[in-house]
Formats: sequence, structure tokens, C-alpha cells
Amino acid sequence: MFTIAVCDDDMQERMQEVQIVKNIFSQKELEAGIEEFQTGQHFLDVLHRVPYDIVLLDIQMGEVSGFTLAEELYKITGGENIIFVSSMENLVFESIHFRPFRFVRKSHLEEELTEAVESWIQQNTKTECLEFDETGGVTTILPQQEIIYIEVQSHHLYVHTQKEVLKVRGKISDFAYLAETGDFLCPHYSYLCNMRYIYEIQRDKIVMSNNEVIRISRGKFEMCKARYLRYIRKMGNSMYR
Repeated sequence: MFTIAVCDDDMQERMQEVQIVKNIFSQKELEAGIEEFQTGQHFLDVLHRVPYDIVLLDIQMGEVSGFTLAEELYKITGGENIIFVSSMENLVFESIHFRPFRFVRKSHLEEELTEAVESWIQQNTKTECLEFDETGGVTTILPQQEIIYIEVQSHHLYVHTQKEVLKVRGKISDFAYLAETGDFLCPHYSYLCNMRYIYEIQRDKIVMSNNEVIRISRGKFEMCKARYLRYIRKMGNSMYR
């Protein structure tokens, strides 16, 4: 079952959003549990305890805004589950900082929210996965989107995910193709990082959304910056489809 949070302080608009989402999941014969939140504070109290698949966020909601909530969600998911739903269309550029899946204008609610949710379902029910052989002899299959970064230490690979760190067999070169064809970046011969979890790129390091730091090799800064900017543009363009 998919878990969905709808956070909007306007009851009528919140009910419309809930109904649109319910209709989409029903038409696709998918089970969804939808929770409604009238205030940002109410949602803030639970967001670290419940792993929501999709979060619909209004932006202007009194003391605890949608951007405040998005900042907390970004630390957990990299923003990939956030759909902003707002009448403040001028905030779309500021919202990009949180890497949301979409920005939906309330003036085009039915059309844009339908497209956003259907696109999310399509993307997240056909996930590309990677297979890893753990040192204990267990084979683990992980969706690419759950991997924050991969690193090599003392001839072992460590796969850092949102939930755990796996020690696996293999060479980092076995996954080098991810930096060529996927959403991963190779800033150093010891690392492959998922660009969806990058918080900031500095000249000598990358800060990930979980505050971990990845080194950038000398001479690779410009390449990393250019690759990441292309990724941001691609993600930004997908917000308006």
C-alpha cells in the first residue's frame, strides 16, 4: 500500500486534492492510505515517524510553512516524494532548492495534480534496481533511488542507503556505468554518489542531504559542477511537464 500525506490549511482545497489522488489510485487499482494535515505543525510532529511515499504540501500555512516541512523531508528522501501545491506561483524557483517531484499550481489543480501523481506512480512502480552480493553470502536487490552513495574502503564496497550501510563484494568499476547513463556522479575514484541526494557542491567536496561529505578529486570540480547542473535542469524541466 502507498502512504500519502496531504498538508493544506484550507479545508476545501485539501478535500479537492484528496479526492483527485483517491480517484487516480482507484482507477489504477492501487491501494493507498491518505492522511490529512490541517497545519504544518501537525505534519511536522509525525513526518519523521511515518515513511510517506507522496507528500502534497501547501507552502503558506502559518507558523510552519511548506518550505520548512520540505527542508525536513529533504533530509530523509532528497525531496523526491514532495509535490508542492500552491497558489503562489512566484515561489516555484525557490521551491527547486528542495528538489520536489512537481510544483502544482492551484489555478490548474485538476490537470497538474493528476499529471504529477500519475507520473510519480509510473516512475515508482517501474524502478531500476541494482544487485549486490553481501559479504555474508546474501544477495540484496536495491532500487537505485534508495542508494545515497557507494564507496570503496580496504577492498570492500559499502553501499549507503536511506536505512542502512551494506558491506558488499565487488569493485566500484562494476558500477561505473551509473555515472555515464544514470543519475550518479563519480567525484573521486572511491565514490559514486546519487545526485538526487546532493545538497551542495563545493570546490573540494560534496555535501550530501544526510550531511555526509564526499571528496572531489583535484581537477574534477568543473566536471562535477557541470554534470550536476545538467541534472538540476533535467529535474527542473520535469516539474512542468
